[in-house]
Amino acid sequence: MLRGRGFVLYSNPGEARASLDVFRQRYNDVRPHWALVPSGQRDPLAPADVYVHGRTVELPKWQAWAKAAKEKLKKMAEGAHLPSSVAPAAEAVA
Repeated sequence: MLRGRGFVLYSNPGEARASLDVFRQRYNDVRPHWALVPSGQRDPLAPADVYVHGRTVELPKWQAWAKAAKEKLKKMAEGAHLPSSVAPAAEAVA
């Protein structure tokens, strides 16, 4: 796999695919994610526990702040008067 300073990562595409498959499996099924914390517990869950097996989690603490900031930006943008040459087309925004 890794060789010297030339950084030949994989000897062939099949080796790279196999390595990525192992990574994806570990990332989605084994490795806990910091934002996926079930209510009443401290240990986070793996993405597969939540998205495949249906375990419920608490909303991240920063989510309320993010939603409020998004709403504030939306209200600020409503009052803004951009020249027509600067304003994006309606279909580009939607």
